[in-house]
Amino acid sequence: MNLMKVIIVSMLSFTILCGCGAGSDTIEIQGEYKFLTIQGVDNNGVVSKETKKEVEDIDKISTFIQKIESVEVTEQKPEKIKEKNKLLNESGNYIIALAENEKLQGKTYFINMFEDGSFIYQDPSGTRLKYVSIENHPKVYEEVKKLLMISF
Repeated sequence: MNLMKVIIVSMLSFTILCGCGAGSDTIEIQGEYKFLTIQGVDNNGVVSKETKKEVEDIDKISTFIQKIESVEVTEQKPEKIKEKNKLLNESGNYIIALAENEKLQGKTYFINMFEDGSFIYQDPSGTRLKYVSIENHPKVYEEVKKLLMISF
């Protein structure tokens, strides 16, 4: 009888613990990306050659993808994403494009990275920005800036 109680309690505990993660997920970025472009703005909100950087180092691109795939996301309404994206006109916020080639032709994937450590991701099966990080990740933001040597 005690063994049966232990089994039932164990099964209930397992069921409860498995259900705790519902509602959040991570993004899996599919593709063989060979180029990464970062676009930011200066202190006046102006885009220029000085606020753009291109990365072709496959190891850095792979490490970047691994870092941002670790962030838990949730689907967000387009209006909220549009409102958050207005911050891209401020210094310290970036649009990051992964691409198969340097002209951003073919398969591309976009991520918006914000100074507060929040991220907005493209829908992996489409072209819309659809997913937002559940929490801010200032450590990931700083690690990405250091990895990609973003100084603007």
